[in-house]
Amino acid sequence: MASRAGALAWRAERQFLGETRAASALEVVTRLQAVPAWLGDADLAVRLRLAADEPGESGALAQAVAAGEVVKVYAHRGSTQYLTPAGAAAALTVRAAGRQWARTSWVEFYGVQADAWPALREEVRAAVAPGALTRAELAAAISASARFGHVGHAFVDSRDTFLKPFMWQGDLRFGPDRDGDATLASFDGVPGWTGVAELDDAGPAVIEGYLAAYGPATEANLAYWLGDGLSAGRKRIASWLSALRASGRVVELHVDGTPAFALDADADAIESASGSPALCLVPGYDQWVLGPGTADPHVIAPERRALATRGAALVLEGGRVRGIWRRAGSDVEVSWFAEHAPPAREALERAARGRVAGADAEVRLTEAVPR
Repeated sequence: MASRAGALAWRAERQFLGETRAASALEVVTRLQAVPAWLGDADLAVRLRLAADEPGESGALAQAVAAGEVVKVYAHRGSTQYLTPAGAAAALTVRAAGRQWARTSWVEFYGVQADAWPALREEVRAAVAPGALTRAELAAAISASARFGHVGHAFVDSRDTFLKPFMWQGDLRFGPDRDGDATLASFDGVPGWTGVAELDDAGPAVIEGYLAAYGPATEANLAYWLGDGLSAGRKRIASWLSALRASGRVVELHVDGTPAFALDADADAIESASGSPALCLVPGYDQWVLGPGTADPHVIAPERRALATRGAALVLEGGRVRGIWRRAGSDVEVSWFAEHAPPAREALERAARGRVAGADAEVRLTEAVPR
């Protein structure tokens, strides 16, 4: 049987938050499966996981995006994330499984029958084939269509509701910003992009990738990451998990008595792992918390969940959220939860200065945060 402390220490190593660090932004995004792009600090989330620990080592994620090693799309849970092209091929396939565009409410609201979507998708792909377009430019192009002009306006909806399925089906991705406006681009020419996958291939692959970074995980963890928000659905996820268990690639472990799943290749390492009291500062909306979900009590206590959902930057001790932090100019202020013994000053300063702030930054431990 594995211990929770040991399992979290193993997970921290897998997510490059322990002794092991990644060599590149590509390696970080590959391992995490996705890095949130809509909020938080994606650059810091990647940078703190790199082998080079100087705060000035910025731009690694931007460089990976510019090189086509990483793409930005609407993916898990309907939000924007950075994924690798190969990761996107599988994740988008799973995300599209719910066929949101075929729902009666969509057909009635937008006036596009489900069987007309292939033709609409073709027009969208043709519009961006010459180069990236802003939302307004894409809207104008579709508005000029004899068949689909009536939905051109939907591409400038600030919620991007109508736009998302085109990303889920591999027709669009976000391109480079132009004069402060986001652009939409084709996947054509992106290195490593092979198109969306077959659903029954993509589903198990995404589960295996998830367990490699976030295991040991429960079915609730998998349902949160892959099933919520009109995505794959719990029945599909359960069937893929069952097939992986039957093949022996995934096994059930007991973590402090709680059933959870892990890759067979990782099971021995998880069960033999020891806990670590290591401290780490992560930005708001970091995958450490979003991957298993803010409702996972093993990572953050339920009474503290609101802090994570509001995007507070978090302090981890042994993989568990123990406080919050913020920048104060060039310094760092840490507020420790009142129910836990405060950290060692030296360890806190090392965690803050090594990855978040400069070597000369002052690290202040402020009054404990009450419940």
